[in-house]
Amino acid sequence: MLKSMINPDLTCPVKSIFYISPGSGKKIVIITLLVVFSTGMLFAQYTGGSYDGYAKGETAEGGSTLPVILSTFTAQFIENIPTLYWTTQSETGNMGWFVYRNAENDFTTSEKISEFIEGHGTTTQQQSYIYEDTIENPEVGDTYYYWLESIDFSGMVNHYDKVAQLTIPDIHNPDPHIAVPRKYGLQTGPNPFNSNLSVSYMLPQTDMVRIEIYNLYGQLVTEFNEGLRTADRQYTIDWDGKDLYGQNVTSGVLLIKLITSEDSEAIKAILLR
Repeated sequence: MLKSMINPDLTCPVKSIFYISPGSGKKIVIITLLVVFSTGMLFAQYTGGSYDGYAKGETAEGGSTLPVILSTFTAQFIENIPTLYWTTQSETGNMGWFVYRNAENDFTTSEKISEFIEGHGTTTQQQSYIYEDTIENPEVGDTYYYWLESIDFSGMVNHYDKVAQLTIPDIHNPDPHIAVPRKYGLQTGPNPFNSNLSVSYMLPQTDMVRIEIYNLYGQLVTEFNEGLRTADRQYTIDWDGKDLYGQNVTSGVLLIKLITSEDSEAIKAILLR
């Protein structure tokens, strides 16, 4: 049964209608919106005369099985673009997604910012999604919070308790380990890639070079110590998509970093297996 956080006399089974007990008698009201959170919490919008409003509570069983098992949901500011990345372990009847954003950590006042993002229906294979947000005139230090909404083929709307948080960095005064050279640089291809990635670079002056590859958790995936490289010459590394332990890296967004004694550059590459 669903007990209201607004009216303690309100109860409702998880159906298309429910009733309230305003002291004496019962009044039928209609659910116009019903969402289920991964914690088993329900949120209902209802209409019915003077009792129009909202109710929150839990399923009668005290929990809920969502059609999607969400394993990863992150946000990073990559190449001046707020980039969201999420993975699912399995999906059941998942029609697709919407993304919500707010400047406060409050889903109830968040704004839907994405067009419909197609899901993978029913699958037991890990799936990956990427969404690039557009924020007008972001200020350094601004923080944004993101949520996911999935819709299954029955029309049920589901929300998830994972929140992706993004703080806009100062791109004119970056961390010294990820400074971006302006004249020469780093290139990768193909992008996205399936298994093998070519990493090419050229230096403005002779220097020691190291290439590092990170996942969106900031974990080092692999690295290449290139040693001393001469200026104005293109060098290329062919990466087979394996980590430091020889294991295949899973699908997702990767950061490729070129590091020298003077500066460094970081660009993204997307692995889709």
